[in-house]
Amino acid sequence: MDYCPVAICVFLKVLTVEVWSQPVLAMPLPQLNPLSLSSAPLRLSHAHFHSDQVLALLKEVCHLLGCHGDRLVLLDYLLDLFRLSSRQHNELLLLLAYVLPGGFTNDGSHGNSVHGNIASEELVSVIEEVVDVVVDEEVWSTSSNSDLRRYLLVNLVYTCIHLVGVACEPMLQVILYPLMLRLQDDSEGVASAAMATLGAICHHCKYRYSACVVEWCEL
Repeated sequence: MDYCPVAICVFLKVLTVEVWSQPVLAMPLPQLNPLSLSSAPLRLSHAHFHSDQVLALLKEVCHLLGCHGDRLVLLDYLLDLFRLSSRQHNELLLLLAYVLPGGFTNDGSHGNSVHGNIASEELVSVIEEVVDVVVDEEVWSTSSNSDLRRYLLVNLVYTCIHLVGVACEPMLQVILYPLMLRLQDDSEGVASAAMATLGAICHHCKYRYSACVVEWCEL
């Protein structure tokens, strides 16, 4: 994939995020049922385009890149960029969220791995690596970690959960703590995304969500 650095450079430039608007919740977080939050919606305004059609086309190209390119080389390259510099973390997090489903699903839809409801060993290995990178304490605590950055981190975890389904259970020991902290985040958008992600975990792992989790975070 000699074209990889050039292609990624172009994508990162095009996906530059200018502003974002947080989702408005209809009720306070402690009263929300996370299972009713079916996604972690991103409402972003990009610096170089403002059309939903352009964004849809970019997502489709990312899907094709993940589907037909060398997905392991591509993901290794993206994660290396993420580790080396925080300058384009927002765009890298978006790109990972767009490329992963294309590389490891038949139709690009969330929750359908290459083996139906059973995630392949390759997929689980890749998702474990992605999760290890994005839940690292330094990534969350860096001074440049804005509301948007935390939102995109949670959104990528959400994407990973849907890709591996019940196979996410062994990863919960590293995923749950940062998600719990995000439930009491100062940003409502970040907190709602964390709640949606916990709801996805409960759904895939057949857990019964308890309001005591939210109550614990308020203590």
